[in-house]
Amino acid sequence: MAKVYLIKFQLNGTTEQYRYELGNLKRISYDINTPVTPMPLPEEDASENVLIKIEGNSAAMTIGWTIKDEAIDRAPLNTVTGSTKTIRDQLFFFEDKFVATSVDDSFALLFDFDGSGNLDTDGNLTYRGTYTQVHVDMVDPAYLTFNARIKFLQGSVALLFEVDVVSEPINLVATSPVAGRINADWDTPLDAGSSAITNYTVFYRIRDSSSEFSSAVVGSTNTVLSPVDTGLAAGIYEIFVMAKSLIGLGRRSQTKIIEVA
Repeated sequence: MAKVYLIKFQLNGTTEQYRYELGNLKRISYDINTPVTPMPLPEEDASENVLIKIEGNSAAMTIGWTIKDEAIDRAPLNTVTGSTKTIRDQLFFFEDKFVATSVDDSFALLFDFDGSGNLDTDGNLTYRGTYTQVHVDMVDPAYLTFNARIKFLQGSVALLFEVDVVSEPINLVATSPVAGRINADWDTPLDAGSSAITNYTVFYRIRDSSSEFSSAVVGSTNTVLSPVDTGLAAGIYEIFVMAKSLIGLGRRSQTKIIEVA
């Protein structure tokens, strides 16, 4: 069974801030909504019914788990001094640190199947979006545990004034042609927003690292391979790209994994 993590990002939407393991799972449900409006024709049977789809698709996931006293911290990447082991600690962590306080707070729900704990890898499932509610209750006689439930909405969290930023670069490919170097190639974003693309920024760091992403501005072209850096330490790296316009940085591409010799 995979481990399930709820992850909160810093306001840049790329750097992981907190991670909470949803242990003691009780229930997971996943709803994909594809709303269609029926328009029956008068004096016709059901076979002539006209189905009109005028709304987009949406997806929501409900996850239930048990909060109880633990031997280890449930928030392993918690950078705030203090424990997340006891029921009290975990409830306080959600209330004080993990709840969405800004309109552009963003989250990810990670199903860690391969044990790496990494987002956006082929072996794991990653859903990005936000959660709308945390429900916690305690029912006698289980007075030493709480039943918790969240509803997670899949999608891109964006402020109203961000709708004209550049969309994500697509078809990112990362290679390491020589030792200590990463090259990246991608296709132009489908939507440049309300302003032309001025440059691209490549973000990279050692996989499984809690350090900040390093970044390199590589110009406004993506038609040739762009050197990210030279003299990198050997290891497995994660990398993604964001385009920039006069509005600011756009949305991030998918994350790719590359081995550097």
